[in-house]
Amino acid sequence: MKKFFAILLAVLMTASLSVVGMAEGIQPRGGGDSMTTLHVLYQPVTDRYYMDGEYPRLVTYAVSDPIETEENSVEGMVEWSAPKAEFEVSGEELVKEGVKVFVQVGGDTAFMYVGDAKIVSITSENGLVNFRKTTDHWGSECYILKSAQTLTEAGVLEDTIIMKTPKAMYKEKNNVADKNDGPFTYKFPFAITVTGDIPTGGGSTGGGSSDDHDTPPATENAANDDKTLDKLAAGESAEVKLTSGSAALATDTMDTLGSHGGKLTVTVDKMTVAIPGGFGKVNEPGRIYYPLDFSDSLATAADLAAAVKGEKAKTEVVKAGGDMVMPTTVTVTLKTKLTGTVNVYYYNDTTRRYTLLASPAAKDGKITFATKQMGTMVLTTGTI
Repeated sequence: MKKFFAILLAVLMTASLSVVGMAEGIQPRGGGDSMTTLHVLYQPVTDRYYMDGEYPRLVTYAVSDPIETEENSVEGMVEWSAPKAEFEVSGEELVKEGVKVFVQVGGDTAFMYVGDAKIVSITSENGLVNFRKTTDHWGSECYILKSAQTLTEAGVLEDTIIMKTPKAMYKEKNNVADKNDGPFTYKFPFAITVTGDIPTGGGSTGGGSSDDHDTPPATENAANDDKTLDKLAAGESAEVKLTSGSAALATDTMDTLGSHGGKLTVTVDKMTVAIPGGFGKVNEPGRIYYPLDFSDSLATAADLAAAVKGEKAKTEVVKAGGDMVMPTTVTVTLKTKLTGTVNVYYYNDTTRRYTLLASPAAKDGKITFATKQMGTMVLTTGTI
């Protein structure tokens, strides 16, 4: 066994070293360290092996590596995209087990220890899949990927895994100027061809980075049940309290609200969102729900707050729903410890720009403002 692992390690190290010379004349982003690039491997949840000569090899569905070109290797880059990974899984396997996603650092598919390449966040672009973090494997960050909603038939599931690494890794590992604030974004598009029969009653185990296999889907909540839909269809108002992790509005719910004149008020932790009806049918290709999760403990809060000007300014950073534009203007109420006039800025983590949404006055420990834009918000008594 020791001999086997010694040979395996030698092969993997050779593979990783070969990557550096693959794009001769093109310097990797920030200075040539192949250990700064994330890689994504898709494998079965239950490890499967096949014989390849004398030694067994682990089954791998697909490997995604960021594309290394002159354009995306220049100083100041803050985002990389990988080629689309395409592979097949049976409907039964995807529903019951899902697909294991390894996030790795280093050349080729070598199992290099992630070390300081800590993942700040992982999400999906179109909301078609969910991720559940599981135990590490060979030092790699590991997640289980499943459909965000119950699968009913075979087909192709296309989405993009979006990962963000900390500011420290981006700056230190890539030797770039301080002006290039992190986190760095990696995008891994994929297309899973789901084949065979779908188990009856099968579906997602839900989203979020939780080890709880029984977490409900994001849309399994009171906002989308028959009682609420009946009220909205009758043009009446409905109020619900949801919990982050399962606080999404289904497109059917939004369509029902948009087609009638009622109002849906959703409270999630320290946030309340009031959505008036009558705005028409929702028509966003690829969107399957509107996330309304709330958080006031973001890992990047200190970095975002650093942009505030004002010697005595006080600041709070929150995640108010998904990074999305609502189909109509909504009224958002947030609990806050700030007093006086509070400037509310939306932070776009792609452009790294702040946009002033409103400047409400705090009253009774709350601020209320109208907006279409949801996402990361900086609340401050100063300015940006």
